Amino acid sequence: MVGGTALNGKLNNPSDGWLTERQWAIIQELSLTITSYKGIDQDFIQNIHKWKAVYLSQEPYNCPEWPWAQSLNSFQKLLLVIIIRPDKFIPGV
Repeated sequence: MVGGTALNGKLNNPSDGWLTERQWAIIQELSLTITSYKGIDQDFIQNIHKWKAVYLSQEPYNCPEWPWAQSLNSFQKLLLVIIIRPDKFIPGV
């Protein structure tokens, strides 16, 4: 996985340890660089319990708790799956 290597003004990781610093940096980088993910870092902060439900799900790509479900297409959701649950990327494809 590439990305999240250099951020200025980095926000604190809102998770209680389930999201690594590298994962959090990549999410922030997405928010800053890709229009369709603009503000997703703030959404993680505000809705961390929903994102944790996605993380804990056996099928995170189908999780009914998905924040931004209406804003992201399947490919865009899959990009987040590979960031927060890389072990579920292949089943998600």
